[in-house]
Amino acid sequence: MTARPAIARLERIVACATAGLPLEPGDAAWLASGITRTLQAGGRLDDALGLRGPGVRSPATIAARNERDSLIRATAARFYPRMDAAEAARLLATAIDRYRSSAWSRGERDAPECPARHRGRVEEMAWRILRVRTDGLSPRSIRRILSAPRGHELPGFHGHRDEGSSGINSEKDRDV
Repeated sequence: MTARPAIARLERIVACATAGLPLEPGDAAWLASGITRTLQAGGRLDDALGLRGPGVRSPATIAARNERDSLIRATAARFYPRMDAAEAARLLATAIDRYRSSAWSRGERDAPECPARHRGRVEEMAWRILRVRTDGLSPRSIRRILSAPRGHELPGFHGHRDEGSSGINSEKDRDV
């Protein structure tokens, strides 16, 4: 379960507010109802708007996963461009795991930016990926990310977005 409907409404509200336009009546009523419930009963606005709860991924979680997935696709496209998704996922998972168990665990996780010695290398991308999220980095998870049809990111909550196809989504890799 996700918070997609609530996020879509929030995105429409932000677009209207940014452009100085009135809200659509349904969106205005939904937002007013959530705010009223929060003010009357206490609690959190994100709960009242359906952005949190058991089994509901928060917008922050969705944004982080989308950014991580985008970075994974960009890394595979850059460093493993001619490999199928399975092989690219195996090599990328190995590179991330190797980096995580060495320099990352020795303190680079706290660095405000990627150390210069990693720039332009797969370790730079591993640092960037791990800064966003440290889970979901098994070869199987990475293969699913690389094989998934594009466009599964939520608009406005995607963080970093790589442009174009990675070139590794072959038909045989889509049955993961």
